[in-house]
Amino acid sequence: EKNIDEAVEQFGADVTTNATRMFQHTIWASADEATIKNKLYNNGYTLVGDVIRGADQSGSGIDVWRVESPPLSGGQAYVATNGDNLVVSFRSTHSEDGWEKTLNVLTDIRAYHTKIEFIDDTVPNVTEYREIDVHAGFHNEYLRYRNTILEYVGQHPDKNIFVTGHSLGGALSVLNAFDIAAHTERR
Repeated sequence: EKNIDEAVEQFGADVTTNATRMFQHTIWASADEATIKNKLYNNGYTLVGDVIRGADQSGSGIDVWRVESPPLSGGQAYVATNGDNLVVSFRSTHSEDGWEKTLNVLTDIRAYHTKIEFIDDTVPNVTEYREIDVHAGFHNEYLRYRNTILEYVGQHPDKNIFVTGHSLGGALSVLNAFDIAAHTERR
């Protein structure tokens, strides 16, 4: 209750409206690209760049043995703007067949800790941040989206940023929000 009161105090009465909007984005992020574009357009949002699919981001994920691994989540994300706001939304784990479900389980099995690899030397508190342990499977998957999302976010330096996701998307959104805050010093 205290945390809710603090959130309302910090963000105003919009906290409930924003939470509901973010929930909408987690639902929209689970759709196909045409539906995402339609939902965003019909609700006053503009898609920044393209819908980002983990499977299309080769060369970004690293396995535990430093060998390139395939995308394992069937995940996707998007960045969209509306007025002064920018939203980054990650889809939850998605699979259409038994093989994808197996790959999803393999992502989750990588539940060992790893250090965050994406903190630049120029970031304040770099030493502290590089000591943070995160779930290796989620970290590996986040690396697939990182460069594209940071590029899209960087195109809108003056917008308020909201990052959201559900399930796997929630884990990726936590890593992304931390990454954005650390590298841009934005809230």
